[in-house]
Amino acid sequence: MISLYTALLGSAWTSLAPAVRRLHEGGASARGVFRVRRGVRHAGSVPPCCPGARRVITALYLFMVQGALGAFDTLYYHEWRARLPGGAPGTAPELTLHGARDLIYAVLSGTLPFVRYEGSFAWVLAALLSAEIVITLRDFVVEDSVRRPLGGVFAGERVTHAVMGILYGAALGYLVPELLQGSARATALVPWDAPAPLRYALPCMAIGVFLSGLRDLGAAHGPSFLRFPWART
Repeated sequence: MISLYTALLGSAWTSLAPAVRRLHEGGASARGVFRVRRGVRHAGSVPPCCPGARRVITALYLFMVQGALGAFDTLYYHEWRARLPGGAPGTAPELTLHGARDLIYAVLSGTLPFVRYEGSFAWVLAALLSAEIVITLRDFVVEDSVRRPLGGVFAGERVTHAVMGILYGAALGYLVPELLQGSARATALVPWDAPAPLRYALPCMAIGVFLSGLRDLGAAHGPSFLRFPWART
């Protein structure tokens, strides 16, 4: 029975009060009122009180703030100020990078509030997180040359990018330790319930960033109508 609890709770088992562990180890008994709360929870889902869950929740809140800044960056700087999807010569490389990165964020925002990546899936998630870093570093280099004919990267845009990078690094600081622990478990996508603000906000962000990614890829490689309303004639 102990092995079952350790398999379900992982490192959280050792953080339980000694009296609680003794009770489940069979060395003690308890009496009292057992209350059942109505609600929906997946069997075997990870309880949000676990230390690992708290780390993931913190990372997701940081991702949510970063996503809000990313939406501002896209709508104000990329669309309105620079009008990148408008088909200006030489903008396709930057738009392609933005589109690929947006699709990664769509996967992250759409799945992390609902499932935990464990076993081999943890390495898939690590690959996505690493790909985002590589794309962003490449984007830093490409955007300087792409934006030069357009007047360069806006000062406020550089600050926004820097803050977003700091938030992403902070989120990884919370997420990576749990990811490493999850990689040692059996391969599975384990259902869990993130707090309601994350379960509602992040899927909405996933839809938005997915559409933004399709917009950028379409503007870079698709027909001219996908560059609306900035299409150059």
